[in-house]
This record gives sequence, C-alpha cells and structure tokens, in this order.
Amino acid sequence: MVFLKMFKVLALMLCISMLSQNLFARNYEFSGAGGFTVGFYNPDLDFLHNKIQSVTPGFDKIEGPIITWGGGGYGLVSEHWRIGGYGFGGEKLISGTFTDPNNEGAYLPQDVVISFGGGGFYSEYILGHIFNRLEGAISLGIGGAGVKIKIAQYSNNVTWDGLFEGFDPNVAAENKVIQISNGGILLNPGVGVKFHVNSFFAIEGMASYVMILFPGDWRFEGVTVRDTPDFEFDAPVFGMRFLFGG
Repeated sequence: MVFLKMFKVLALMLCISMLSQNLFARNYEFSGAGGFTVGFYNPDLDFLHNKIQSVTPGFDKIEGPIITWGGGGYGLVSEHWRIGGYGFGGEKLISGTFTDPNNEGAYLPQDVVISFGGGGFYSEYILGHIFNRLEGAISLGIGGAGVKIKIAQYSNNVTWDGLFEGFDPNVAAENKVIQISNGGILLNPGVGVKFHVNSFFAIEGMASYVMILFPGDWRFEGVTVRDTPDFEFDAPVFGMRFLFGG
C-alpha cells in the first residue's frame, strides 16, 4: 500500500511535468529565495477522541486543524526546476473538563496536546507564468515527520507533593501525564500559485498532502506501546508562503 502511494504520486507529477513544459512562457522569476510559511493541517483525530471519551466522558471534541509554521529556501537549477529545503511544526491544544467520579457535580481539568512537525528536501517544477507575475508550480518534498500526543489530567488543587504521588505505588495519583510519539518518512506532494509582487517579494498559495510512510511503533518514554489501533496522520495541508529573494 505504501509503495502504491509513492508510485501514484511520482507518476502523476511526471505526467504533469511532461504535459506542461510548453504551455506557458517564462517571464518573471526568482533565481533563489527563502521565507516563511503558515499552514492548516487537518488529520483525522477520531481515533483519539473516541478513546478519550471512553475514559473521560464529556471531554471536549478532539479535532483539527493544527496550525503549522515553518520556513525554507530554494535555488533555480535549470529553466524549470528549483531545489531547496524546508521545515515546519505546530501543535493543537484542547483544554476541557470531565466529570469527577469521586465528587458528584464537580469537574476536573484535562489537556490534550497534539504536536506535528517535519521537514527535508524538496524539488519544485515551474509550470510557467500567466499575466507575467503569476506563476504555477508543482512540488515534491521528501524528508521526515513526527507526531507527539500529550495528555495531562490533574486535580483542581495541584500541589508539590501531589505531583510526586504518581511515583508511589501505594497512592492513587490525582495528577497524570502521558506522552507518546511516532514518526516516519515524509512524502509531501503539492501545488502552488505564486504572485510576484516585485523582483524581491512573492506570495504563494499552496495545497499539499502529507504522507508519513513506514511509521515506527508508538513510544512512551522510550518504551514501545503495544496493541495500538491502526490510524494514520496522512492529511491535506493548505497554506501560504511568503518569499524574499532575487
């Protein structure tokens, strides 16, 4: 299944590149540029929401999007090709409450944090220019990406001694924190439309798809988490890129 995903993406990009080589005339471009990006990444988090609801009913909905921030740069290596590097990261905090089973009518606070980040190298094929300053391009990023999930549950009265009760096997701790992580190879095909404001500054709208290939085992403090459900963080990303260069 993973190899089929890769083959489809690469074949699609090759076909688009071959068909588009002579569709546009090149008039306006950077020879090299760098800048920052903002994106909206929206994975399916139902697997986590359903599990949270099974143990703490009434907690807030676990859902996206996750806002990511990043940056990168590239250089022109031929008439239509650019290569460069990029990185990004972001997190989603869901703060809510659940019913205290030991105190009717009382609620306890809980936080869930989903962090996502990655980066690597990418290649961009320039489709061409329309109306001189408007440019279309397709891209493919390859690198690594990781996901981290942190769940913190605590009493309404957090004390210094209470934080350490979880280490005593004879005490039922009121404050609990778990953090699990996973990662794999990042494959990130995308398409963008760039507007050259002038010879030094451009704004680009982007749509891409994040795929994490060959993910490892979920880890909790270095220990493998067994019997985890099947889920994936493959999802579309929509964003903007702001580029400076010449």
